[in-house]
Amino acid sequence: MMFGVLIVFSLFAAQLVKLQGLDAESVSAAAVDRRLHEVTIPASRGTIYDAKGVALAESVERRDIVADPTAVVTYKKRIDGERVTVGYAGAAQDIAAVTGASAEELEKTLQDKDGARWTPLVKDVSPQTWQEVQALGIPGIYAESFHKRTYPLGSAMAPLVGWVGSSGLPANGIELMYDEQLNGTPGSTTYELGGRGEIITTGTSSEVPAVPGQDVHLTIDSDLQWFAYNAVANEVRENGSTSGSALVLDAKTCEIVAAVTYPAFDPSEASQTSEGLRNPLFEDVYEPGSTSKVITAAAALEEGVVEPETPFVVPNRLPRGGTRFRDSHDPDTPFLTFAGILATSSNMGTIMYGEMLPDEVFYRYMKDFGMGSPATLGFPGQSAGSVPAVEDWSRTSKYTMYFGQGLASTMIQQIGVFQTVASGGVHCDPTIIKGTTEESGRYVAEGTDDGNRVISEETAADLTAIMEYVPSEQGT
Repeated sequence: MMFGVLIVFSLFAAQLVKLQGLDAESVSAAAVDRRLHEVTIPASRGTIYDAKGVALAESVERRDIVADPTAVVTYKKRIDGERVTVGYAGAAQDIAAVTGASAEELEKTLQDKDGARWTPLVKDVSPQTWQEVQALGIPGIYAESFHKRTYPLGSAMAPLVGWVGSSGLPANGIELMYDEQLNGTPGSTTYELGGRGEIITTGTSSEVPAVPGQDVHLTIDSDLQWFAYNAVANEVRENGSTSGSALVLDAKTCEIVAAVTYPAFDPSEASQTSEGLRNPLFEDVYEPGSTSKVITAAAALEEGVVEPETPFVVPNRLPRGGTRFRDSHDPDTPFLTFAGILATSSNMGTIMYGEMLPDEVFYRYMKDFGMGSPATLGFPGQSAGSVPAVEDWSRTSKYTMYFGQGLASTMIQQIGVFQTVASGGVHCDPTIIKGTTEESGRYVAEGTDDGNRVISEETAADLTAIMEYVPSEQGT
């Protein structure tokens, strides 16, 4: 009997020891968990470069200094050989001396948050400044890392590149267009805190590194961009205009090498304004007017209804579609060739050779030249413009479209018309991205557009020769 009791007692004792051991381990683990502090490691956003490797948008590492007031209040310093508790006042004075912040405001913040475990103290300091603050050894003082976006070319590049707000979200431009590639993956670090809020260097810790975003390389030449921006700004100011834009395109490669608009916003203060945040080059539509006459002329030449020397007698008034059309000024002579009509930008003459084309043929050329369709560029907010279908033409719109009225286009579409002629008749969609560099360092080139032939090389050459007369004394 006694033997049985001893066995049972021994079993209970063993189980008690086991439970006590497990409880001690679980209690210890729970205590460690309570002391663990996890901090997000922000991922560095990729850099946006121009075609020559000049940074147009880049991220710099910054810190926000935060505090645990329950720990800061215990801050002690050695004064006259003795360790004295200086608390909020001492911490505020020491932090202010390093950061330049107001000691009075810092102390007030800490006092107002007395008993809280977290409160912001000083925003947006450099890593070097944070290291100096950290060296003070004040308990309960931490830093939260973030990356601040900077734009070296400022307003000259802002409508094109876009900006990233204080929330970290991109707004417009390349920043929004390539956000998925530019945006990295945040990491995290976990460390153990002591009773005074200090980091236990020998305690439990772990880290998941952040993965930086990809770099994006543009076709833009920043030198040409800067020159174009200042040239447009000067013209706007000298002529009392409200705004101006300029677009420079490589006709062979279809690469945009400069794209400016003035006035433009300061990307560092974009959140403070609502003016000029759009990019009119891609978003604004307007009647192209006489620049669209190139399409009508190209169609007439390509379809063989005219030749450069085909003669016309151009009247002062031309009744069509229930109205009488006229030019802005009467020509010196009614006897003009096709080339002369285009060189002098005569609306009447343009109607006369435009109506020699079947409606469906003229409409096809407008579409082939890129009118009424959004470019494959994919710029945020870009417009497709509009070209009415043939069945929607009014009695007069058929004629007004010959000289660029009754339809709408963007500036990027209009430059595409002249690109087609300059390239020898091949139309291609403009591009602004050369490629991306992955986190591994591998460069991935953007695909190129071989384009579509719209007119023959002969037609393109004839148009080029004629347009050279436009700025002459014999032209417009």
